[in-house]
Amino acid sequence: MATESGILLYTRVTPLDESGPCYKNLDDVLETVEMANLAKGARRLKPVACIKGAD
Repeated sequence: MATESGILLYTRVTPLDESGPCYKNLDDVLETVEMANLAKGARRLKPVACIKGAD
């Protein structure tokens, strides 16, 4: 299936292998890191592409 912009979301040959619930909430992680004085967030970046192995 592809979006209107032509981005491929899923194929039968390459099934989705990521599960959102497997990851921690980013806001919770960043808050904990800042509270522990390990680092301070400066910018929030968002991915524009994710490329994984070839079929």
